[in-house]
Amino acid sequence: MKLKIEFGMYVRTKDGLIAKYIKKNNEYEWHVFDDKIQWFYESYINEIEFEDWEDFVKEEVTKASFDLIDLIEVGDYVNGYKVIEVGYEEDGHKYLDFDRENDALHWGQSSSIEYDEEIKTIVTKEQFEQMQYVVE
Repeated sequence: MKLKIEFGMYVRTKDGLIAKYIKKNNEYEWHVFDDKIQWFYESYINEIEFEDWEDFVKEEVTKASFDLIDLIEVGDYVNGYKVIEVGYEEDGHKYLDFDRENDALHWGQSSSIEYDEEIKTIVTKEQFEQMQYVVE
């Protein structure tokens, strides 16, 4: 299934980068994001050239949504708390939880997510994996 990405949507890449698609720059022939979106020539960039757009969407983007919470997965950290699966399902929605004592928040991973806090930060599990140093 081909993803259709529109202005204002958030995307998540297979490398765990999350950014919002904000505009198309016709002068430089770039699709522009509000944050780093791709590793390119030893640096992170926030734009994708027109000629690379279809390949980028097809090969790199794993999720896209107008609602940022739809991109969150088990193992990510939201506002400093690890997202865990609680194994609870209701009406086809899988519920996730924060791994923190006595103050768990739940939401369903679907189009009808309920979440009471403002999302300020997300660090994805892929970003943690890329940064880790493994001692043998």
